[in-house]
Amino acid sequence: MQSIQPASSFLKIMGMTFLTAVCLLNLSIVFCAASFADWPQLRGENCDGHAKESSILSRTSDVQLKIGWKKALGSGYSSVVVVGDRIVTGYCDDKEGYLVCFSAEDGRELWKHHTGPRWKGSNGSFDGPIATPAVGFGRVFMITPAGDLFAVNSKSGELDWKLNVAEKLGIKPIFYGFGASPIIHGKHLFIQLGPPTGTLCALNPTDGEVVWSQGTDSVGYQNPVPIVFNGKTVLLSAGNTQIAGVDTQSGKALFEFTHQGQGARGAWSLIPVPMPGNRVFLAHDDTRSKLIALKTGNQTQPIDVEEVWEERSIRNSYNVPVAVGENIFAFSSRILTCVDDKGKLLWRSRKPGDGFISAVDNHLILLTKAGTMHIARASVSGYEEITQEKIFDDVTWSLPAIHKNSIFVRSIGEIARVNIVPGKTSPQRLVKSEPVGEKFQAFLARVENAKAADKNKEVDQFFAKISSTPYIENGIVHFLLRGNYQDTAVASDLFGARQERRMQPVKGTDLFYFAAKIPNDTRVSYVFIADYKTIPDPLNPRKNKSSLFVEDIEIVHLVGGETLTMSWFDMPGRPKSIEPDSSQALIGQLSTTHLVSKNMKGEKIPLTVYTPPHYPQSGKSYPVVFVHDGEAAIKLGKLPHIVEKLIQSKTIPEVVVVFIHRPFNPMLGAFGYEQMFGTELIPMIEQKYQISKKRNDHSSLGGGFAGLIALTSAMSNRDQIGRLAIQSVHAFELHQPMIDGALATAGPKSDILMQWGKFEVTNPEENWDMAKTSDRISKQLSKSGHNIQARVVNDGSDWICWRSHTAEILQFLLAESK
Repeated sequence: MQSIQPASSFLKIMGMTFLTAVCLLNLSIVFCAASFADWPQLRGENCDGHAKESSILSRTSDVQLKIGWKKALGSGYSSVVVVGDRIVTGYCDDKEGYLVCFSAEDGRELWKHHTGPRWKGSNGSFDGPIATPAVGFGRVFMITPAGDLFAVNSKSGELDWKLNVAEKLGIKPIFYGFGASPIIHGKHLFIQLGPPTGTLCALNPTDGEVVWSQGTDSVGYQNPVPIVFNGKTVLLSAGNTQIAGVDTQSGKALFEFTHQGQGARGAWSLIPVPMPGNRVFLAHDDTRSKLIALKTGNQTQPIDVEEVWEERSIRNSYNVPVAVGENIFAFSSRILTCVDDKGKLLWRSRKPGDGFISAVDNHLILLTKAGTMHIARASVSGYEEITQEKIFDDVTWSLPAIHKNSIFVRSIGEIARVNIVPGKTSPQRLVKSEPVGEKFQAFLARVENAKAADKNKEVDQFFAKISSTPYIENGIVHFLLRGNYQDTAVASDLFGARQERRMQPVKGTDLFYFAAKIPNDTRVSYVFIADYKTIPDPLNPRKNKSSLFVEDIEIVHLVGGETLTMSWFDMPGRPKSIEPDSSQALIGQLSTTHLVSKNMKGEKIPLTVYTPPHYPQSGKSYPVVFVHDGEAAIKLGKLPHIVEKLIQSKTIPEVVVVFIHRPFNPMLGAFGYEQMFGTELIPMIEQKYQISKKRNDHSSLGGGFAGLIALTSAMSNRDQIGRLAIQSVHAFELHQPMIDGALATAGPKSDILMQWGKFEVTNPEENWDMAKTSDRISKQLSKSGHNIQARVVNDGSDWICWRSHTAEILQFLLAESK
């Protein structure tokens, strides 16, 4: 069977006899052959993540990583490209964006070209450009998030031409701005832009004019990959729904295949990975990946496509996998993973940490988001690290560029040259040792000193003495897990979304632990990840269904799926709160009804209404609290039972509570929800129930993303809603227009309580933090003149934490009704 070859490898093989003859006649040509070492565009010349020229790793694995130079650089996602003795990338400072060229030897700035105002990151992204430059035809090409495609002189940095694809070609910007990296092949510059121009566009590199375009599929952040099939160069072009094979000269589609993928880490950032045997690996979906095979077709479709397999082993990562021989190496939800060409999982490793991969000489070059660089053998038997080095202190989001015996990388704030040099290194852990309590330290010492046969007995005795897990000592929480596991980690509110911490094995036993010092009045939830399966703490009876997290500690509102059952605990200094038994019958009543909303195009909105014990015999009018995402508030927050206990204890007055069973999808928007709330729901409730007509007796309550819709619904209807309480408001920058629009609505000022946790949902690697979001929104509300109370508590997020504050929340909302 003939194999797919990277296009330039095919040309290199075909021209080898001629090149060898010329080199014998003129040794100066040998220097020209060094161009094979260049890394001129994203993922190298062939866009496959492989260096074309061998390095010291082809001769020995006894190497070290040494920083050649490192310097400050502004923010950006653009990876580094290397041509000859120069490197190029994009960045922005506090005000402006630039394309910049440095000396590869010493990092001196050779030129920089202004590309426009700073592109401000939003919705979980950092500032600066997204796309990686491409170098060829004596020019450097790069597209900015605003859609300006630049061609500048590669020697001087002077502008050759500039094309705004939005203005000239009518291309609409996507979520984070334009970020599909251009690539160079043959006579053309290629870039994926999407309709109306075309999924894949071939441009004249001398003036930017469109030579041809192909396809109608929308695009995200993909770029094409050149291969050779049956002696013909083909560009693999993946869009949001299809992958096409395109003739580089004519732009004719040789095949089109619907990949059936979706998601930001799948279809929207899909870059095909060529494999031997005319096969292509596609990380096409957030939840799975597949292998397809290309076969000779007919005149109508010259290439046929067959799906070989689809598996979940590789999924849920922005990193582009690399194929080394018949095997695929990838990050799968932060876990380094090796899969063979039949889809069989060969191994997984939590080391070295989530990041990005390139390859050279059957070795993996790994740059983690935590700023560490690692070299490992591309082994099928397991993770075999050779050396590692700490490069950056800040977050990295770029691919390593390999040039001879050097690796060029950048972080969000720095750029560096790292050299591969001879010499062995001793393995070292790059994480600080976890603090443990004195008694726990003494226990570890007893285990260490015990005979091999007695070590687990020491563990048994320790567990027999403690009352519950996790074990807490002097403000230090010790997460403890026992079992015959190879890999363990703990995920928790303490760390954030898409985050976990590796647990420390106790040698000679089946015990793993992780310890952290936290405030003494904290409540947080957690789960263990044991051999890559998520489980609650088997020894902790306190469990609750999450409304936020699904597998891989992803946010359910962003990826969907079944939410996790999580364990939770209170630190010793936390005040006790009501934990009602929701299986007990209520004295008051829960009744169901619904609203068919005109504002929401006939959507049926289910409602559950709680009425207090003496309703309606008392004949009085009641205050009302509207709870958004009501189903979660009832099932997970246990609000009806907590409300009734608070009424019985006379902590709050009798109240009617309306639970709105219409979750807010943060990626789709409100779709008339605020209008439905003000013009349909409130009048309906006033008509059907004995509800006070006073504005201050009407309140809006929500947590998380429901806190966002509770906010905008209350602010949009301030003539009807006098009080608002939000717990852990979850919002990205894309939701800011919703908030601004609601605040611009005319009406009286409101009384607002905002509460959020110190251990709010966050992801530092993706530059979002809901604690900061809550703080920012509270300040905006205060600046708008509203009477706001902002409270930070030592909690995580979700209902297990929110419901412990229900008493103070309702006391605030119902204060005037006492």
